[in-house]
Amino acid sequence: FPDVCCHRLILTTKARMLEEKPDDPYLYFQLGQSYHMLKDEEKACYHYGKGLTFDVNPEAEYVQLMVVGYGYSLLELKRFEEALAFEGIYDTFSFSADFVCLMGLIYLRCGLVKEAIAEFKKATAFETSKAEGACSFVPNFNLGCIYEVLGDTALAASYYEQCGDFPAAVQRREKILKQ
Repeated sequence: FPDVCCHRLILTTKARMLEEKPDDPYLYFQLGQSYHMLKDEEKACYHYGKGLTFDVNPEAEYVQLMVVGYGYSLLELKRFEEALAFEGIYDTFSFSADFVCLMGLIYLRCGLVKEAIAEFKKATAFETSKAEGACSFVPNFNLGCIYEVLGDTALAASYYEQCGDFPAAVQRREKILKQ
């Protein structure tokens, strides 16, 4: 309860600031983040999207976070085709494990399995990511799930093993090994 009240107070403050500076993409990013924390993905999408209509620098960390946050909000809302439009910004943001991993998830949700596999493998080639696991257990877990569904349980178990102690991967691997 206190966190929700705090977030609502922050939203009110940011909304007032936006009235004073309506052309500030960083404020839209902040509002998107706040709505995401409140699990209001519709409003988060609106604000992320609005922030990206401005001439922003793709190398700015907040812009990268805004793009990835926008993508995850779209996925949460099951707006998969809209998220697939991120292919149009791939060359601009594919230097980030977070974005590459997101693209893997977008492709997976759109039923583009071969493309998803390629993106998840690319994500694991990065040494670091902003979000925990975006270059390690998240893509490896998804690769494990894909190969498990495709019937290659040995390869699936191998990808689950690469997730370390990620609980969902440990469970899936144990289940495969018991079969």
